[in-house]
This record gives sequence, structure tokens and C-alpha cells, in this order.
Amino acid sequence: MTIDVLVIPLVSVLAVAVTGGLAALTLRNPVAGLAPLDHKVERLPEVMAGRYLTFFVFAAGAAVYGDPYVLFGLFVGFAVASAADTFIYARKGEKYGPHLTAGIASLLGAGLSLSVAGAN
Repeated sequence: MTIDVLVIPLVSVLAVAVTGGLAALTLRNPVAGLAPLDHKVERLPEVMAGRYLTFFVFAAGAAVYGDPYVLFGLFVGFAVASAADTFIYARKGEKYGPHLTAGIASLLGAGLSLSVAGAN
């Protein structure tokens, strides 16, 4: 048995558990959820810049890897982020068109990736 048989599932479970826990913490009460993470609301624009840089790194990695299922997962993640933003802005009666457009584009990217996967 090679070590990757143990390590890959372990780090995968840890990544899902940690990110899922953080999502649950902040989804219940976004402001209260930020406190234990030491995030400050006034730093949100800077934090968002870091998030977009992270999205770029994910996209570049997926593009270099070139697997349609990885690209599908990436686009689904982008669609979820866009849907969340769309919901937040629409619920407050604010402009949400750019977020909705990004979500639709992400779903199209996911669909194209999945269709390429099925063709191979």
C-alpha cells in the first residue's frame, strides 16, 4: 500500500471538514461568525481581493491540470459564490445583475466542462 492511499483521503476529509465548518459558522450569523476568525467587517474589501486572488489560483491550477471534471468543480464553485452574492444583494433590493451574470456564465462553463468529459 502506498502512502497516497492514506494521505489523500485524510487531507480531503480535513479540507472538507474545516471549510464546511467555517461555512456553517458564517452562514448562521455572518457578523458573529467573523469574530472567532479575527475578520473585521471594515477589512472586507481587502479580504475580497485575497479571495479573488485565490479564485485566480484555483482557475489557473484547473486550467493547467486540464481535467474537465476539475474544471466542472471549479465552475460549480464559482456558480455557488455567484448565487450567494446574487441572493444577498437581491434580498436587500440592491443591484445584483453582475453577480447573476457571473453565475450564469459559471453554469455554462460547468455544462461545457461536463459535456467535454462525456465526450472523452
